[in-house]
Amino acid sequence: MKPQDTNLKYHTRCQYYGKLIDWEFISGAMILKLACYTATEYFGGSNTIRLYVPTEIEQDLMRELVVGEKYLAIAAPYKLLFKKEYRHRVDLLLNIFKEVI
Repeated sequence: MKPQDTNLKYHTRCQYYGKLIDWEFISGAMILKLACYTATEYFGGSNTIRLYVPTEIEQDLMRELVVGEKYLAIAAPYKLLFKKEYRHRVDLLLNIFKEVI
């Protein structure tokens, strides 16, 4: 593999649409839990998708997000290591939009 190809996996984007179930903190990292209606080819239906929130925007999101509301989230595949074992896949949150009726 060429050096310029090593980060191609981060060019992939996942789009998730669903209801915000809750958020949790694992080893100090904020994780959003989204019950998805449509998602990537690997996830769908009513699967719970977990999204890592970058530290810089945690406080802003906690003020703006409403549990039970529907959101569209854009994420990137991400490898995140926690201080303790976490058995769920976690994607990196890039942007999140509230559903407008």
